Amino acid sequence: MGKTLGVVGLGRIGGRVAEICGRGLRMKVIAYDPYITPQRFTEQGAAPVDLETLLRSADVVTFHVPENAETFPMLNRQTMEFLKPTAIVINAARGGHVVDADLIAALDTGHLAAAQLDDVRAKIADLKRMERVLKDVVAQCADGTRPECPLIGALFRERTVN
Repeated sequence: MGKTLGVVGLGRIGGRVAEICGRGLRMKVIAYDPYITPQRFTEQGAAPVDLETLLRSADVVTFHVPENAETFPMLNRQTMEFLKPTAIVINAARGGHVVDADLIAALDTGHLAAAQLDDVRAKIADLKRMERVLKDVVAQCADGTRPECPLIGALFRERTVN
């Protein structure tokens, strides 16, 4: 695929995601986890990097961390500045690692291509705005008017990923 996956949290689930995407999808895998040994990074086929490097380098960023003082919040307005505008964020972790209002703003302004959240803690007004923004993003990806998100567009029509 030629894309880079950034895994935040290389535990059991994050490690499996790294393995599947690295070996199965032939993505370059980088990871941030201050508690994992160098041997674990090697076993999972992931290159260890700091969080800022991961956010700057990854085409897809996926979170698999517990909620605690160190991880809350990891992705907010300041750290989203590091992301590529073509990046996709996946928060597969339970908890407030991603500041929903900041994520919505990044999607709305085109600073972020797409997002998937397992746990949303936004207020009702923000959720309604998120629904509108996500519908717009998906529609633009599907019809090709938002060419910076080919990974999503590929889900809606046959298209070769750059």
